[in-house]
Amino acid sequence: MDELWGGYFREESDIVFHLARLCAETFGLGYIHLNSPISTFYFSNYPSLKEREKKAKRQYIDIDITNPNTFSRKNAKHGIFVEVKWIYKDIVKAGGKRPLEIRMNGIEKDLEKLEENLKNGRCENAFMVIVDDEGRIDNKRVAEWKEKHPDVQILLCQCNVTNTT
Repeated sequence: MDELWGGYFREESDIVFHLARLCAETFGLGYIHLNSPISTFYFSNYPSLKEREKKAKRQYIDIDITNPNTFSRKNAKHGIFVEVKWIYKDIVKAGGKRPLEIRMNGIEKDLEKLEENLKNGRCENAFMVIVDDEGRIDNKRVAEWKEKHPDVQILLCQCNVTNTT
């Protein structure tokens, strides 16, 4: 547990930051937006608070890659929505199985959110990026997610992992 999170990431937002930097190098300034809000203010087809079961007024997308000339227009179709989840090293040792369950549920919710935004024409492409430092996600799980959410691209990164499942 001395090296619980490693040298690059301490929080999931670190991964979002570094991934956004790489995207900025590829797409250029003005295209990358972090924690981008999705609400009735930006999209007419986003359900109103009365129509939704949840109390949140809006969603947020970790990384939104969109042409800066159209980004702020209401109902503009955004280019790429990216959600990021991190399964950190020793997640089970650090807090039992609950933190892992929370992350796995978060992945499923993000996949549903991305799929819903694609279906409603709010973005052209959607990516779920999973950084699994623990080796908890196997090919079978990824295949199940891909079958359930076929339009969302799932990118799994498992670096220097010894599978412990």
